[in-house]
Amino acid sequence: MVDSRPLWLALWLALLYHSPQGTRAAPVDPQNQGGLVWRGQVTPGHDLPREQVLQEVTRLQRLLQQEPGDESLGWSGDPGPWVTWTRRSLLSLTRLYLPDPTKVNPQCRRDLLTLYQALVDLPQLAQHGILWPAKLVDSWGKFTDGVLVGNTKALGFFSECLDVDVHRGSMPRHGLPHPGAQLPGRVDDPPRRPPSLHHQHPDPRGRAGPMESLRNVPVLEEELPDDPKEESRPGPDSSSPQSSFQGQYCLLTYHSRGDNHTEAPPPPPVRVPAMSLLHQQPLLLHLLAYATCMPSTCTHLELKESVDAELAQRDLQVGSVACQTRQERHALGATEICGVVVLTLVGVVLLVATLVDVWSRATGRLALREGDLRFLLVFSVTRNLTKIFHLETRRSSQVISCLHGIRFLSISWVVLGHQYAYSATVAQNPLDALQVTKRVGFQIIANGDLSVDTFFLMSGLLVTLGVMTQVTKRGSFNVALYYTHRVIRLLPPIATTVFAVATVSGLLVEGPVAPPYTTYYLKGCRHSWWMDVTFISNLVFPYISQMGKKDEGATCLPHCWYTSVDMQLYLVMPLLILPLYFWPRKVLLGVWTLASLIIPSVIVGVYHTWPSSLLVQDPEAMLEYNHKVYLMPWCRAGPYLVGVWAGYIIHRARESPTLSRLQPGQVVFGWTSAVGVALAVLFGIVRYNFAGLPSQVAHMSLVEAVVYGGLHRAAWGAAVAWVVLACHWGYGGPIDWFLSYPLWQPLSRLTYSIYLTSLPIQFMLLYSTTRTTYFSHIIKVEETCGVLFIVFLASVLLSLVSESPILALEKLVLQPSKTPVKAEEQLKEDVSPTVEREDVKVDLQDAKDDPPPPPPPLTLRVVRLSTTWWNDEGLDPTVD
Repeated sequence: MVDSRPLWLALWLALLYHSPQGTRAAPVDPQNQGGLVWRGQVTPGHDLPREQVLQEVTRLQRLLQQEPGDESLGWSGDPGPWVTWTRRSLLSLTRLYLPDPTKVNPQCRRDLLTLYQALVDLPQLAQHGILWPAKLVDSWGKFTDGVLVGNTKALGFFSECLDVDVHRGSMPRHGLPHPGAQLPGRVDDPPRRPPSLHHQHPDPRGRAGPMESLRNVPVLEEELPDDPKEESRPGPDSSSPQSSFQGQYCLLTYHSRGDNHTEAPPPPPVRVPAMSLLHQQPLLLHLLAYATCMPSTCTHLELKESVDAELAQRDLQVGSVACQTRQERHALGATEICGVVVLTLVGVVLLVATLVDVWSRATGRLALREGDLRFLLVFSVTRNLTKIFHLETRRSSQVISCLHGIRFLSISWVVLGHQYAYSATVAQNPLDALQVTKRVGFQIIANGDLSVDTFFLMSGLLVTLGVMTQVTKRGSFNVALYYTHRVIRLLPPIATTVFAVATVSGLLVEGPVAPPYTTYYLKGCRHSWWMDVTFISNLVFPYISQMGKKDEGATCLPHCWYTSVDMQLYLVMPLLILPLYFWPRKVLLGVWTLASLIIPSVIVGVYHTWPSSLLVQDPEAMLEYNHKVYLMPWCRAGPYLVGVWAGYIIHRARESPTLSRLQPGQVVFGWTSAVGVALAVLFGIVRYNFAGLPSQVAHMSLVEAVVYGGLHRAAWGAAVAWVVLACHWGYGGPIDWFLSYPLWQPLSRLTYSIYLTSLPIQFMLLYSTTRTTYFSHIIKVEETCGVLFIVFLASVLLSLVSESPILALEKLVLQPSKTPVKAEEQLKEDVSPTVEREDVKVDLQDAKDDPPPPPPPLTLRVVRLSTTWWNDEGLDPTVD
């Protein structure tokens, strides 16, 4: 073998003393294969003829066809399998994974040729722990099993690509051990034959199919140093004096050109990337995405141009190319810096308030808590955590305790449905997921939007109880504070969540599919945040396209359409509830309820829209249903008005306890009817509600659509209303015990914060996906449990920042003047809080067997809000 150490010394001196801009590579000598001479380098600002570049690429490809000799040391002394695997990956995939070296800028060409040469010398580089060439190719997304069930998203290894860092004149080792070192969990004798790649099956002789005719090229060998001291010196570096780049991760998708070719070329010998199946299974084309890693000096447009040229013969073209480098991630702009500063200041306020609270308690200086300091103490973390996690174990007739369990279970249902819906986009087997939707049991997931109607029901119920109680007890109704309290209750948490999402959430998202989070979701969030805080997003959504919003998300919190609908219904409720105080026949409420059933039926019948949210793959029909029915308050008022009826019945039962004493037959009939109605609503449209094209799914008749579309939401609300009434009146049995268990109380108090934070966090997790996952029920449940844990932590933080302190400030500012509470009593109240709003407690007089005295005449006037006005905590919104 040739002793090339003098040659390496000369090269090392050249690296030290030659200016990168002042040198030019020597002409390529295809016959010169002795030693590890770096060829094909192009100095920035200069170029090589296309023929010379092609000659160099051909020479390097010939060298890559050689099998590593047994004389070269690799992992466990045998580099053959992994070196051959890496080289074949490059040769098989390069036309779809790397730009064409003849059509790129000089810096990109230089680094691409450096990559080729580094792979030629990979056995020698591995001896010195330099594996970046193998890492770059190894990070590519390669298609494996399950293509026919939609496993066509090959995301590769994101971090492995971005870890590639080749410095000018440096020795990038990336902290890797010597190839001969013992590694934890390493197999000492790996098989000589590598596993199949890209469905490519090498023959027993190790030939790489696409380039078999180029195998007869002498093996490149390099004599290893015999002196251990020499071996410990820096070894051959894959980067030339000019090469300096980082790994650039790119994710590509395809779509059809729409051209009609009379003759299609034969499919490639390997599915790279599954092109031989794209015309047989058109749906796979829409699901396909694969990742590549290339030098950062190359541009995404150069990659797109090269891949488009390769796909042209197959009537395909690149749909999108999204590239990322490590330097481009987590850029701190003015928006991010503003968010970090503001949230840091809020954290400082919480910290100071907590320290003052703890210090005043520990030193006994309780008098300080009675002055202006009390406005700071409302931000105390310890104080608010005590209130959030307080458990009230005593049952009270004034507390509808079963609502605690209903709230949290409903919001969990929502999170589960969202996890099924959004995670399907990164499933390994999306075509299997389509079949799963045809099963009857999947209707529990498909009809998860019924949980929205459960919250509408609770809103109507608790608002009615609050207003009726206020009027009965005080003889007056405070119009101004009715609306002021609602805004104070809902707006601060929404504004805080919007601010955090719009400013700092992007700093937490990274991964192969992260770019759309910033370029699509955050872009729309920063343009349209005002829709969330003004409670009009549901009315604006139908006109988004006319507003010029293209290629961006609708808003920061798209699920806040619910708070908008709920607020709009809340505005008109006094016009329905106050007449109940005087008119015993309840004609007006009956008319409104009947109208809430007729209006959606008429819209469904006239416009032939969907009767409910369906899984049918028809985007136009889905948008029409959302814009005309789903988002409109006049179509969602049915369950809300059912809640008004339930609240009025509970109020009347407290005045006349005999109304709550039911006969056994009534109880059996109530439970039977409630269960039957709920099951009919949940599973009644299974024939029409599964994922598929419109031609594959049966269509409802007009009569079925009108009846179901107009009645099913109010019917679901009626079924849940019976559960509430039965449990509250003592006819719930084990169901009441389960729903009223005290451990639900902290989770119930956090429901509103969970609602606000759940979808943004699920978006962040989705855009941070690094690997596709298998779609199955057990995996979706596991994912949902993990999401709920993260959302729970975020909701506690949101409650400490903007919910509990604001409600406490409302008490301090709006409570009537009265004798100041002694410090000792205030301390005791802080330790054992009653948490009236969170406990669904309504400020009613004690229940008595005798009917109450006739109410005083109603007057509308502005009065100060008492510390226990009425509870509307049950209005905790949720989303579909």
